[in-house]
Amino acid sequence: MITKIVTSFSLHRFDRQAFCVRSWQRLGLPIVAVQCDTQIDQLSEMFAGLGIQWTTMPAKPNAWNRPHLARVADHIKHTADGPILLINSDIEIRDTQQQFAEQWLGVDADTLICGVRLDHPRGSYRSTMHPYGIDAFRITPAMAESLPDDGFVIGSPGWDYWLPWRISQCGYKVRAAKSQFMHEVHQMGYGRDAVDIAHQMMLDRFGVPPHILTLWIQWATDRVGMRHAKK
Repeated sequence: MITKIVTSFSLHRFDRQAFCVRSWQRLGLPIVAVQCDTQIDQLSEMFAGLGIQWTTMPAKPNAWNRPHLARVADHIKHTADGPILLINSDIEIRDTQQQFAEQWLGVDADTLICGVRLDHPRGSYRSTMHPYGIDAFRITPAMAESLPDDGFVIGSPGWDYWLPWRISQCGYKVRAAKSQFMHEVHQMGYGRDAVDIAHQMMLDRFGVPPHILTLWIQWATDRVGMRHAKK
């Protein structure tokens, strides 16, 4: 089973994030936000009334003003009594409880489950599967042990490649869930420089070129050969 939903909020696009939280609430799971301690007053006021449980971590400077994933992993290791769903804060879950259970609950504990997002324009229900990114993971406390502080945060470039690769290298299996994880297309909050930095970080830590990691991600999540549609 999944014991709770864990996320980390941004100070931007509040309305979208609140909308997504309400979609998570339909699953009947506790929702925990792991945030920098310098943000908690502002965020708890912005999200008042949504039943969110707040956990704070000492601030560590980064471009996204969110706790490093290693700090989120610490929370999972020390407080979770079973698998958790780690999810980006702007992802709507349209699964019913039954659909969610079929995809996320009856799977071996030694399998990292990945939530591949479906992109849709604002105001439209027409969606397309994203060919590369991942926005949610079912992680066990044991898996969280394998996540050192390499500088990545939820939502930063490369975080969704770094996390499954790190965990897979410890012997865990990786598979994708066929869930309705909806992402409203918006202007990116970072530029090419941030992507290049993430690529170099992963090359330094793994010794694997980014394009090889991309191929592995697509293979592990049943998206081999997919590309962005040309405009």
